Amino acid sequence: MRKRNKATAVEYAKRYYAANKDRFVMRATIRRHRKLGLAADLTAQDWNDALEHFGHACAYCGDAGALQKEHLQAVSHGGEFTRRNIVTACVPC
Repeated sequence: MRKRNKATAVEYAKRYYAANKDRFVMRATIRRHRKLGLAADLTAQDWNDALEHFGHACAYCGDAGALQKEHLQAVSHGGEFTRRNIVTACVPC
């Protein structure tokens, strides 16, 4: 059936991914960390707690723009994807 409706299936997958992008990114990050043998137990609630803790602003400069997850200790140096190692950061920082 998918072969007959390939265009519809592709469009559905694109919409689903766009609506759930944060979920896909989180799962990919956890998978990458586990493949490296690092702990990866950050949850959506942990991220929301971090946002609240830093007042929905960058932990470094205080900018309230678009925020992303930043490792305090880099993954290349053994930094894990855990609540203790993630802070909020704006793109420039």
